Amino acid sequence: MDGKIQKARKATYSSVYATNVLLSETDSDVRLYAFNEIIDSGEERIAIAEGSVIMTDQAAILLYEQLKELMIKWKSDGIQLEVSPQRREILEKIKDKK
Repeated sequence: MDGKIQKARKATYSSVYATNVLLSETDSDVRLYAFNEIIDSGEERIAIAEGSVIMTDQAAILLYEQLKELMIKWKSDGIQLEVSPQRREILEKIKDKK
């Protein structure tokens, strides 16, 4: 592909904030769910997905490569890369609901 490609946003563009994410796969795509809120209903806690991205396997590979590159940059910038045990626990509980 020759030439530069400009980035643009559709009129219906929206952004989603995530404090936790979950990947799942189907036979034809990869799905990235963005979670931001947990509601405690008394009997159970409900993790609310704010939105999702459905992508091809090739897009998932590109996402992985870009995330890896960003984390390498953060590490070289001296940014500490950690995930709290509480956030990991929340993710494991969300996974168990599948």
